Amino acid sequence: CGLVARRMARRVVFSDREPKMRELTRRNLQLQSPECGPPTDEVAAYGWAEGDVWPTERFGLVIASDVLYGPHSSVRTCQKELERFVHLLEHSLAPGGMVIIGHVERNCMARADLHEALQRRFVVQLLRADDCVSPELSSQPGNFGMKCSVVLLCTRAGEAVALDADL
Repeated sequence: CGLVARRMARRVVFSDREPKMRELTRRNLQLQSPECGPPTDEVAAYGWAEGDVWPTERFGLVIASDVLYGPHSSVRTCQKELERFVHLLEHSLAPGGMVIIGHVERNCMARADLHEALQRRFVVQLLRADDCVSPELSSQPGNFGMKCSVVLLCTRAGEAVALDADL
């Protein structure tokens, strides 16, 4: 998502808590340089585990895609991890901003757990794959996972979305 956002935004801050993923992001940014200009974007180590660094600035648009997964001992998402994730989103969001989450179902209660946690801090609109992706694209080989995916649009209650027109 960040690589696509980079084509439209004046600045993108990429983050991953895994060093190998940050290095892969830097490499991908270098490979895109001929089309998008030199990479001036930041690649940071933000995360929601205990002790992870959080951003000091606030962002008008926060995009998180396919970020809640891992070995779960049950069919539910770890509530402590989920609460920290949602708190990080709220902490990172500028007034009037929006969070967009692309979520792939990985256990039978993950979507419900995420939706419930988000609704405690945000107004949430849920879009299913059919709302976002054409039937032609979702039926192509390799895209079956889209049918299990949703997009969650989140804003703070009482705030109108005021994204900067210069994104």
